[in-house]
Amino acid sequence: MRGERALLGVLAAALAATTVAALGGWQAGLVVLGAVLLVAAGLRALLPPRRLGLLVVRSRMFDVLVLAALGAALVVLTGSLGSAG
Repeated sequence: MRGERALLGVLAAALAATTVAALGGWQAGLVVLGAVLLVAAGLRALLPPRRLGLLVVRSRMFDVLVLAALGAALVVLTGSLGSAG
């Protein structure tokens, strides 16, 4: 369970962001979700695999690139929409 703290933190933050998005603040929720993915990328880049548990999927570089790309895409795309909707 000790190695799963990072994953549990990321999942809890993602759940909070999803809740914000579902309750009407969809843009804020998506930006927070993107930020959560960027934090997950940072954790994957900096922490050893034994402290990350199931947050480790493939090689370190692959995990960091995928998490960072998805997080940045969510933040940029959501920001580019302005105040639509």
